[in-house]
Amino acid sequence: MKITRIVVAALAVVLLAGCAKKEKEAGGAAGSGAPAIGDAIVQGSIGDVSGFLTAVTSDSASHTAAGYVFNGLVRYDKDL
Repeated sequence: MKITRIVVAALAVVLLAGCAKKEKEAGGAAGSGAPAIGDAIVQGSIGDVSGFLTAVTSDSASHTAAGYVFNGLVRYDKDL
């Protein structure tokens, strides 16, 4: 009988803790508001990057990652 009361009390505490209001995280939710300049972009890839020299590498993950890096470093002239 005493064990049953302890189990019921423990279950009640767990259920009440599960129903409590959650505190908002400091970082905020993903997609909340407009991105700020200088924020980080995290994007998944299908494989590991083997290098950033596109002339030497042959896998698509390396070419995709190198494109993200190098396209941010150069600008195309619309008058060319």
